[in-house]
Amino acid sequence: MMTPLHHRVLIQPDPHPTETASGLALVEDFAPPDTSGTIIARGNGPRWAQEIRRQAIRECLALATENYDMDRGWFDLFKQFDDLLLATPLADPDVAVGDRVVFSPASGQIVELQDGRYLLMAEDDLLAVIGPCAKE
Repeated sequence: MMTPLHHRVLIQPDPHPTETASGLALVEDFAPPDTSGTIIARGNGPRWAQEIRRQAIRECLALATENYDMDRGWFDLFKQFDDLLLATPLADPDVAVGDRVVFSPASGQIVELQDGRYLLMAEDDLLAVIGPCAKE
């Protein structure tokens, strides 16, 4: 199996219908594009947000070392803050493994693996979650 990086998700597209509602057989070459599927794997979140947070912490540490006497313990306090903040997750993800989602037909990259065909796309390309929302 494949593990997406950062803010990407791996989606198993819903199967295409093989016939129309009136019973006409559909040719596979003329199947409609994928627009929904199930998330089977996701990354750990956006890397750029982690870098912005680290830069803000570095600036706080620089301010603390310039403006305060090191004997007062401000550096240790900010260092503890730095460690705590970096260990804290950025935010809860909007989607989880197992969610059925809707996406644009032009979204994502088709990935062929041994056990099937999947779509790899950024979480930002997802349009909606189908069914009850876990975040209420």
